[in-house]
Amino acid sequence: MLNHTTSTLSMVAADSRNDIFGEKFAALMLHLDIFGLDTLLYGSVVLYIGVAAAAFTMLYRVVQRIRAKKNEFSKTTYRLHLNVAVALVAYWAIQYLQLLLPVILLVITALFNLKWMNTMPYMEILLFLPISLFSISTCIMYMVVIQPFRKTALRLMNRIYETIPPLQSISRIAAAQKTTMRPTESTNKFPKSSATK
Repeated sequence: MLNHTTSTLSMVAADSRNDIFGEKFAALMLHLDIFGLDTLLYGSVVLYIGVAAAAFTMLYRVVQRIRAKKNEFSKTTYRLHLNVAVALVAYWAIQYLQLLLPVILLVITALFNLKWMNTMPYMEILLFLPISLFSISTCIMYMVVIQPFRKTALRLMNRIYETIPPLQSISRIAAAQKTTMRPTESTNKFPKSSATK
């Protein structure tokens, strides 16, 4: 199955550093090849899909329970619970897309021997890039979804904006243009005649 020499998994298996690692750290080696590579690859796909389905089901149940107890919560507490549930759903989606999806793509490439994906330049980097951006995406998501974080982030951005002199002058010019471009109110002080009413 993995006889193609440019395959990612075959390149990892043929790496000469594996022998050095095997000699020095033999106690840490996991011999998973006793199950067969196909079994491991299919098992990993089933595991990832199963974990995603279980997580989605649990989050759905949490939202249903919050909605069922809506009358027991105050408006602020209910909104806080919903914000936490939305944050959990967004965290699940980011985790699935950025951590599990690249691994599933790698497994599917190995299972079906997709040569066009194996021979793509920098395929490993393209698969690793979303994984490396996971923590940044999570922080941005929390700042957008959770209201106190969002307000604090906006306050900090406003403070940074006010400390940069060129931006201050631009905002002053824009404010001055707004005041000069306002339509002047009518100065007609005479009452309307009964004919025009």
